[in-house]
Amino acid sequence: MKHTKLALAGIAALILVSGTAFAQDTARGTNSDFVDGVVGQDVLQTADLDAAITVLQEEIRKNGNDPALLINLGQAYARTGDFARAEESFLKAHNSRNRYDILLANGDVMSTREAAKQALTWLNDLQAGTAIARN
Repeated sequence: MKHTKLALAGIAALILVSGTAFAQDTARGTNSDFVDGVVGQDVLQTADLDAAITVLQEEIRKNGNDPALLINLGQAYARTGDFARAEESFLKAHNSRNRYDILLANGDVMSTREAAKQALTWLNDLQAGTAIARN
């Protein structure tokens, strides 16, 4: 049986915008900052993205290259304008051997691989829009 981790992701037009927002402890039915190593909403909702990045990096160090953590880290990097590191994190998540399903904000269930792929598309679109805005 396929193990499914539930994590709410901020999706706009099916593209990741604010990353994995929170994890839900399905056994207790409660929201938590950490469920099965997935850092939740509080980290990415903070105005201090440098602190969020530090927390996510530490969780990745402790938990290995968990794809949900990598997607969250990529989101944090993208929000700070560090597109190169965001892309690196999304690619690591996409290429990870570890894959599981996450529950998106719109109610869809998607594999971490597909979520990372959509995050890469979003990042490319964001970078293209930023370049157009500068011209």
